[in-house]
Amino acid sequence: MTALFVKTRLAFAVTTALFCSVALFAAGSSAAIPAERDVLPAGASPQLYQLTIDPDLQKLTFQGELTLDFNATQALDELVLNALDLTIIDASLDGKKVNAEVVAETQRVHFKAPVSTGKHQLRVRYQGKIYEQSAGLFVTDYSKADGSTGRMLSSQFEPGDARKLAPMWDEPSHKAIFKISIIEPKGQLALSNMPEQRRQPLADGRARVDFAPSVKMSSYLLYVGAGDYERISGRSGGIEHGVVAKKGDAVKGTFALNASYQLLDYYNDYFGVQYPLPKLDHIAVPGAGGFGAMENWGAVMYFEGTLLLDPQFSNTSDKQEVFAVVGHEMAHQWFGNIVTMQWWDDLWLNEGFASWMESKASQHFYPQWHAELGAVGSRNYAMFQDAQETTHPIVQPVRNLAEANAAFDGITYSKGLSVITMLEAYLGEDAFRAGVRAYMQKHQYGNTVTSDLWQALAQASGRPVETIAKDFTNQMGVPLIKAVKAECQQGNTTLTLTQGRFGLDAASKQPQQWTVPVTAQVAGQAAARAEIRGDAPQTMTVPGCGAVTVNAGQTGYYRVDYSDALFADVVKGFAGLPAVDQLGLLKDSVSLGYAGYSDISRYLALTQQLPADANPIIATDVVEQLEGFTDLYRGLAGEQAYKAFALKKAQALFAKVGWEKQPGESDNTSILRSSLIGVLADLGDGAVIAEARKRFAASQTDKSVLPGDLYGVVLKIVGTQATAADFAQLKTLAAKTSNSTEKRRLLGALASAKDEALAKQALALILTDLTPKQFGPGLLNRVALEHTQLAYDFYLANQAAFDERLDPLRRDGFDASLLGASREAATATLLRQKAATATTKPVKTAYLEAAAGIERRLDRVKRIPAQVDAWLKTQR
Repeated sequence: MTALFVKTRLAFAVTTALFCSVALFAAGSSAAIPAERDVLPAGASPQLYQLTIDPDLQKLTFQGELTLDFNATQALDELVLNALDLTIIDASLDGKKVNAEVVAETQRVHFKAPVSTGKHQLRVRYQGKIYEQSAGLFVTDYSKADGSTGRMLSSQFEPGDARKLAPMWDEPSHKAIFKISIIEPKGQLALSNMPEQRRQPLADGRARVDFAPSVKMSSYLLYVGAGDYERISGRSGGIEHGVVAKKGDAVKGTFALNASYQLLDYYNDYFGVQYPLPKLDHIAVPGAGGFGAMENWGAVMYFEGTLLLDPQFSNTSDKQEVFAVVGHEMAHQWFGNIVTMQWWDDLWLNEGFASWMESKASQHFYPQWHAELGAVGSRNYAMFQDAQETTHPIVQPVRNLAEANAAFDGITYSKGLSVITMLEAYLGEDAFRAGVRAYMQKHQYGNTVTSDLWQALAQASGRPVETIAKDFTNQMGVPLIKAVKAECQQGNTTLTLTQGRFGLDAASKQPQQWTVPVTAQVAGQAAARAEIRGDAPQTMTVPGCGAVTVNAGQTGYYRVDYSDALFADVVKGFAGLPAVDQLGLLKDSVSLGYAGYSDISRYLALTQQLPADANPIIATDVVEQLEGFTDLYRGLAGEQAYKAFALKKAQALFAKVGWEKQPGESDNTSILRSSLIGVLADLGDGAVIAEARKRFAASQTDKSVLPGDLYGVVLKIVGTQATAADFAQLKTLAAKTSNSTEKRRLLGALASAKDEALAKQALALILTDLTPKQFGPGLLNRVALEHTQLAYDFYLANQAAFDERLDPLRRDGFDASLLGASREAATATLLRQKAATATTKPVKTAYLEAAAGIERRLDRVKRIPAQVDAWLKTQR
């Protein structure tokens, strides 16, 4: 699954996330399942599900027929399966009718009949529910070119919503074969994981479509869908690849289809296990959810914005994101689908590796995008999450589905990616790949725990990887390596280091130790490596003499803090460092300054050394950070002076790139241009705002005036600065368009209005037919950025309506995402009160994180502007 807790670009990442006791042993695991997990009773397991689904898209119900072959390893008083929102019509076990009791509180159905040891068959007829939020079997509505409304059927079953489709063992360790049949709605195309095997016309104009049996797989990887689809396809790597989208849109998936060809060959080679299915569809679904895509085996589901590229409205960043998401979901076909974690404790084996592989593949096919810089951004985001009291280890105990839903966060994805990056650098690329191949081959079609991976890597590399790996996956927190001093001795540098812990609050600063693989380098010399343990000072010898970069190459998961003398040397040599080290130093220095470990002037000193030909990703990061400081200056005496400084820096960079794309320009320069235009407008550059308005007006008669790379940022400027007339025009355009990308961006512009009266109008539009239901929560979040209390009050007044629009990944504690934008201490107090009464750990965490974010902002307002002002005086 691709999560949307952080907006990911390939170029860079920015921050915008009743129990039954059993003793069951899983394949690939030597440990019993903990008793506190909410799992089904032991004693039986599925072999084959034959499932027929007959959907009614208007009534939002479906009829289901299930034939389930299973094996009992012991005598049972009754058969207990997962089920939710299902009404059992009748059931039989081995041909004899049985009674069934659905227990909603435990999400289970009890078939009341004794079960002997051996093979059995359960038959069930039942009725289920089709949802309007993206969980279980769900629909999305969209506008057609003729003005009518279309409706598509899709599914999302991770982590535990396959139980809404049929009674089943809805746990990742219970793999089985699935044979799916769909009664295809008239005029639509039915889709599932496997190719269509047989089509039988029905008297009412519909058709029964039978799909080939699947490979052995976990229930959460099922896919059931139907829609007004068309498909573009081709063959590569011995299989058929397809992009499926609503009619008229499939061509927008050409880039994704070509990426699928590239990635399949690359992954087949890297993993050493061939993709086993005859087809791989990438399915574009209208709407939006709490995630971007889902790795259903052979039928990957994406919301349109993460798969399709519209030449008029999509930008270069969108293209990079499409490649990243396709790369992520295809990596899951191995890490997740062929080899599956035994339980949600080890979710990172799916998501961390998929995140890492998307970056690795991007670097392979598009080195000019500099995915290694994106990995630094992801690491920084992970460290932000990991330096709070609410953090958790990568491998964490998960007791139930609520906790499994919450596990899809920055620790699982971004810290997982970062730790894998560190381990690959520690072991070496070839040894690491050999270990991954051995792991994949040994456990294919089975389930694993994290220790299985460590064993494979240790055997392949001959190195004791487990000590380092366990420290970083079983412990929470961020190591802080302090470079204390460096002495030149006989042509080498003796570097003294100590280890501590980086934290944003008292809890995350509690002492903790890791075995940290540290890399250090003098520019132009070979890198040196050492393992730092304990809190006593340690030395390492670095070839050459001169300024030393600690964490050279930025593959380590730790922050670096330099003594004043060593940092002064780093500043002098900053311009000559590799781009990845420049970005790492910038991220560490601003984070240490924000957290109070050092003065923010260190970060500003580095920005002054930014070379004229700086990598566009780094230039983008710097201007966005400088603009970000203005949030801390609101209403302070030095606000205008600081804005003038930041404006001057951004204008100097913009003078080099201008409004127009140049021949041969890199993709990342295009992203920099868009970022600069947005930053300059936010800083009040009148010329940029006027030009944006001018181009938007001209685009109403000549769309070429606003190519995709400019469309989004110009629209946001018009929306942010909107007058009543602008707002009315944007609303009219949103009502007229049937293009989902254009509509999404127009609605986003409306929700960005600074004017409070217009923001109220934007809120009113969220619950009208103008706004697709699944877009509503995101637009409410957008309004809350500028008008927090207004958005929160609207949410409270319409909570039931928003609950209908929120899938389980976002519903509980959703108000924390609104209130977290506040700048009021009273709001932080309210959030902590909500946390105190929260009934689940994930909701409590959401409130605590939002409260802590407000408190950190208020603390920074007291410290950072004064430090910046003092530094600015030294520059005059």
